[in-house]
Amino acid sequence: MTQRAKDLAPEARDGTHLDDAGMVRRLKEYRARNTEESNVKDFFTQAIGHHNVLVVDSTEPTEDQLGKMREIIEQKGKPCCINMITAEDNKFLLGLKKQAEKEARAKARAEAAQAAADAEGSVQEEGSASGAAAVIAQESEEEIDELTLLIQKEDAEAALRAKNEEASMK
Repeated sequence: MTQRAKDLAPEARDGTHLDDAGMVRRLKEYRARNTEESNVKDFFTQAIGHHNVLVVDSTEPTEDQLGKMREIIEQKGKPCCINMITAEDNKFLLGLKKQAEKEARAKARAEAAQAAADAEGSVQEEGSASGAAAVIAQESEEEIDELTLLIQKEDAEAALRAKNEEASMK
């Protein structure tokens, strides 16, 4: 490897990390970190299985190495786990982030409404129900999806049933 760096044109090496001292230092560190018990090949063998690991001989010409890689990719398909995040994945992750932000805002609003109700000294079931309705009303329409609407409707129906049952008991 050191010889390959030395074989480069001087213009290509000037001002880069490809000097003799740097190469010796990095090779020493590489050899210290990649022992027989712990090396890159073993890491990937454990992670993705030995049948998916290609060991490349660096003395072979680059064209031969690329040919072997192409052959394996054609047999097994695209490699996984190599920055293959799609637009759909990004959309899903953005949805999770928006949901977390929405929940945090709703919690903050509920706590503020509860603090205001506690300050007035009148914590009643009807007051908490109207406080919850106020929190729901503050959310923008685009944040409320169908599932949220269904849950809110079911909660309102359950509260109404409970209120009617209490009234019929009295």
